[in-house]
Amino acid sequence: MVIYSKIEIYGDFDKNRKKDEMTKIILIDSNSLINRAYYALPMMTNSEGLYTNAVYGYLSMLQRLIAEEQPTHICAVFDEKGKTFRSHMFEGYKAKRKGMPDELAAQLPLLKEVLAAMGIKIIAIEGFEADDIIGTLAKKFKQDTIIVSGDKDCLQLLDDTTRVYHTKRGVTEVKIYDVAALADEGLSPEQVIELKGLAGDSSDNIPGAPGIGDKTARALISEYGSIEGIYSNIDKIKGSLQQRLLTSKDIVDLSKRLATIETHMDIDCCELDDLRFSYPLERAAIEKMQKLEFRNLITRFSFKDEQPEVFAEELAEQTEIINISDINSLKQAINEIEY
Repeated sequence: MVIYSKIEIYGDFDKNRKKDEMTKIILIDSNSLINRAYYALPMMTNSEGLYTNAVYGYLSMLQRLIAEEQPTHICAVFDEKGKTFRSHMFEGYKAKRKGMPDELAAQLPLLKEVLAAMGIKIIAIEGFEADDIIGTLAKKFKQDTIIVSGDKDCLQLLDDTTRVYHTKRGVTEVKIYDVAALADEGLSPEQVIELKGLAGDSSDNIPGAPGIGDKTARALISEYGSIEGIYSNIDKIKGSLQQRLLTSKDIVDLSKRLATIETHMDIDCCELDDLRFSYPLERAAIEKMQKLEFRNLITRFSFKDEQPEVFAEELAEQTEIINISDINSLKQAINEIEY
């Protein structure tokens, strides 16, 4: 069975990762995943007028992960509203980000209701980003761990027990990274931070060194190993490049701190058992999916002592196709979700 419509796998996981065969953890950057699902799928509503396309896409990806990876533990991590410690370090941090559309924001509580009914642990901590919670959990638990995110910042968390499923497009095109895969791109996990500190990141409004882009930053890091190594050898760098580096040292140091994921947070619910996931799912999960009218999705999950196809039939309905745009929307939804 093909689980993803397009998936790229790099690296030798069996040789480069110490594995506990009895435990497999999935940590989901939930804001990232639901955001990608929202923009990947056409707008959907249930009969009550609730927007559901982002929740559907998120759960579709989750179902495939459960079927493919058979996790024993899952944690869905969310960002909290408000400023984070990085905003206090640099007022302009993420200042250029557009606000979340109302149609997407309305789906966050719906998603959390379904995840809770599925028995999945949900964590969000004020003042910190989801990346920081994920980083702390990934480093605390030295079992086989998969981080699911559309943000390549998480690649700095790769180690011998941690992989990253990077959602490249929508929720169906995934690239899987381990340390060896990242090395094929010329970086170590630690150098992901160095690169962002030097080149900056326009999506997060991290400044980096003015006039130094990704290509130059990679060449410098390849030559000198790190930002510290670059400045320790600044006399070997000539001309305007040396001058740009010298005049922007403070900005580069700040950018590196902004780019560094916190891995030592004090999280109250941080024991491994708190993240335990039991499958098949309880009936409560069917009821939540019924409310959202996810009749096809229900049949793709397994439930305890239930026959989900019965519930899917109860929710069956006809969709009227009026014009060509309706056909195109339906085709897009099938291409994005079905496997």
